[in-house]
Amino acid sequence: MVVQMALEKAGDGKRQYDAIMIDEGQDFTDDMFKLVTSLLNKKTDNLMVALDDNQNIYRSGQAWKNLGIKAQGRVHRLNYVYRNTIEIAQFAARFMNDDQGKSDKADSKQAELFPDYFDYHGSKPEIKQFADVKAIVDYVTGTIKKLADEGMPLSEIAVLYAVKSPYEEMQEPLPQLIGHALEAKGIISSWISEDYRAKKTYDITTNSVTISTVQSAKGLDYACVFLLGLDSPKLGEWSTDVAKNLTYVAITRAREQLYVPYVSKKKVLDSLLTSS
Repeated sequence: MVVQMALEKAGDGKRQYDAIMIDEGQDFTDDMFKLVTSLLNKKTDNLMVALDDNQNIYRSGQAWKNLGIKAQGRVHRLNYVYRNTIEIAQFAARFMNDDQGKSDKADSKQAELFPDYFDYHGSKPEIKQFADVKAIVDYVTGTIKKLADEGMPLSEIAVLYAVKSPYEEMQEPLPQLIGHALEAKGIISSWISEDYRAKKTYDITTNSVTISTVQSAKGLDYACVFLLGLDSPKLGEWSTDVAKNLTYVAITRAREQLYVPYVSKKKVLDSLLTSS
């Protein structure tokens, strides 16, 4: 009913826009696209949709034509991820089986637009196996303490998890384990996906370590990211495409450093190890 009322109101001709730009288009539902196109001035027909199919974790594919969008011959691909170091961008591309990840350089036109974002190197992603969850928590919190002591702002560090309780033997949810361990080391953290209030009041500029689901971190980035729970048996409940795209989203939240600790090798971990 809400969708129908919105479409009717948008289609009354009282509000028209000569040009509309949609960002994060992979997160739009079909109804969202239909609503936007109904607000577009048909004479100018100027609609731009920016999206990353690799970050599509919410919707299945849909033909643009069925949504009233003329896309044929008007699709342009940007081949490089500007957020990350070359090492992380190539790692993400190899994981997604994208040949673009084989190149160290952007094409000249893109480089001219963003001259400060290329030849940006850093350490390779670290994928490391541990005996159990406790060892992972000690490793993550110990590394964060070291980074903080070296001067990295806590606001530039995030611990992202794919599953809240990834292993059956856990007595406490993973984000709480991490939070308590950080607190014991005198480090402040914010579990932003704990509930609605935590997410609503989250301030990325506050000097604390962010603990979040991968989904809630979409659109954000951090200098250093720890990615946990990719070896959880619960990931088997997700479709292959969703699991892969969600992992890609998590990888590309890291601008400079990426750590992926795990206990056992599962399907996603095998792909990551092959890509490293």
